[in-house]
Amino acid sequence: MQRSNRIILAVAAALGILSIVVYFLSQDTPAPRLTRGVVQKLLADVAVAVHHRDASAAFACTTPDAILFGQRRARLERWAQRWTRQASTGTLEITWRDLTVTDLGSTGLADFYVVVGERLGGVNTVYFESQVTLHLTKTKLAGPLGLGSKEKWLISRAEAVTDPFSGQ
Repeated sequence: MQRSNRIILAVAAALGILSIVVYFLSQDTPAPRLTRGVVQKLLADVAVAVHHRDASAAFACTTPDAILFGQRRARLERWAQRWTRQASTGTLEITWRDLTVTDLGSTGLADFYVVVGERLGGVNTVYFESQVTLHLTKTKLAGPLGLGSKEKWLISRAEAVTDPFSGQ
């Protein structure tokens, strides 16, 4: 086989592989059914982000128009960005228990008891503890390179028995 034929064959094979990759990237991926495992993964993602004081990653788990504990997401996100820059160096932790999940189709509810605290020099400090209800919504997010979309469960509203901003 001549060298030019090998080059043409290699280019054709590369274009074929590239077209297969683009085809799979352009497929829409639906969100899984809302289950306890899906919500635990979402809560774990938020807990890891808070532990690392990464406000952007924590708010990536919410819809852009989310209402969180009576406050708009944009306002809380600005506050959280400032707080994470100024906060102490302790290890912030979020733990939850008694999780119940209700799938309502394209929306759902997650109800649980949460404790947010920090360990500083051997002393445990609790900043917030309450029964929390999350309203979750299936949200379409653009796929890589704008190809296709991925549906994901995001928090659209969060409510607590105790107001996290009053400390009561």
